[in-house]
Amino acid sequence: MKSLTGKRRRLKSTAVPSLFTWNKRKEQETPRRTLKRQSSEIQMSQLNTEELITIPVNTPNLQDHDYAVVRAEVPIEEKLQAAMEEIGRLRQEVKWKNNISQFGLARFMYDDELIQFYTGFSSSNVLKAFIDVIKPSAEKMRTWSQVQRSRAKKPAEGIIDDVVFVNIKNNVLL
Repeated sequence: MKSLTGKRRRLKSTAVPSLFTWNKRKEQETPRRTLKRQSSEIQMSQLNTEELITIPVNTPNLQDHDYAVVRAEVPIEEKLQAAMEEIGRLRQEVKWKNNISQFGLARFMYDDELIQFYTGFSSSNVLKAFIDVIKPSAEKMRTWSQVQRSRAKKPAEGIIDDVVFVNIKNNVLL
């Protein structure tokens, strides 16, 4: 049998197959060539001292602990004001997120383009008028499953009929 290249390859008689599709083992690949590193150090003599910018660094006296550091106390009124502003901001965020998560007409009533897209009506006023017209008959409307359930329940024909039916049933069983 010939290979794709046209040359015939034979295995040694002692060879054991070990390269399969399920064992993720690959043939030995040649290692990639390694890139030579070049140093990019800039000689200090090449830089002008005028180009160097000195940034003053204020380093506090670092100690092992800061137990003795007295922090400036913020007045209670300022803390309360900041907390109230944060609460107001969070309430607005919750209100906005709840408004987005609700999918209803109230969300789209102020945008006629969205009303047109979702309902086919030209504006929210036309949609409101349509809802007002069909509301009385819609309240009386029943689903098909409600009709089927009401058909399954037969009205009682009377207590005498029930007693006679029970007696007939008992006589048949005896």
